[in-house]
Amino acid sequence: MIPLTTVQGLAPEILRDRVAERPVFIWGGGDVGLDVLIGLRRAGFNVQAFIHTQAPAGDEDTVFGLPRLPVSAVLENTSSLNPFVVIASVEYRLQAASACAKAGLIKGRDYIDQLDVRRPVAVLELVAPDGRCMPYAAFTVLLDKLLADQP
Repeated sequence: MIPLTTVQGLAPEILRDRVAERPVFIWGGGDVGLDVLIGLRRAGFNVQAFIHTQAPAGDEDTVFGLPRLPVSAVLENTSSLNPFVVIASVEYRLQAASACAKAGLIKGRDYIDQLDVRRPVAVLELVAPDGRCMPYAAFTVLLDKLLADQP
């Protein structure tokens, strides 16, 4: 098989320069947010919390083991928090970017979106040319290969 080497997003050292010592927040706690969380952790970042568009003030629950904060908890305190925000919400991406800009954050310096977080890119076809699903044994070989290339 061919090694998995294609990646998207900023190199970790570039992202580290932009984040510096600031707290990192992920806007969006769904599947994309989890993908971003894993990518950031693998690059050595310590994410503080998730921002959730519809989280009510005072909400105390968690997402993937991190606090889930309302937008106001982060964007109304930008001068004291100096946050770095990664927008990882497909549904609220434009609204999140607009809210970040209105709070005085600058795109590329203070906030980015999920496509800027480096992670491997793989396109898997799990259906054989004749339309049948890939056999389980073939899938496990493929999965083992991907995990070996990009743990």
